[in-house]
Amino acid sequence: MNLSPLYLEQIDIATQKGRNEEGKSLMIRMLTRKLGKLDADSIELINSLSLESIESLGDALLDFNTTDDLTAWLDKSLSGIQ
Repeated sequence: MNLSPLYLEQIDIATQKGRNEEGKSLMIRMLTRKLGKLDADSIELINSLSLESIESLGDALLDFNTTDDLTAWLDKSLSGIQ
């Protein structure tokens, strides 16, 4: 069975979107477990990150001790994007 390139592209996009959403959800759970309840602004910023940034946040969270560390990382990360 041959699938059209457009169909394969749509499958790839859906898969990537699913990975991104799962990564964000996992990151929020991990940060909440390590730092306690996250504020709505932090959650919104995390949800705006790319998959690459989520992966970087996963590495960085190992060094976080407070939500201030997360806020500083998000500010630094998002300032580079804008």
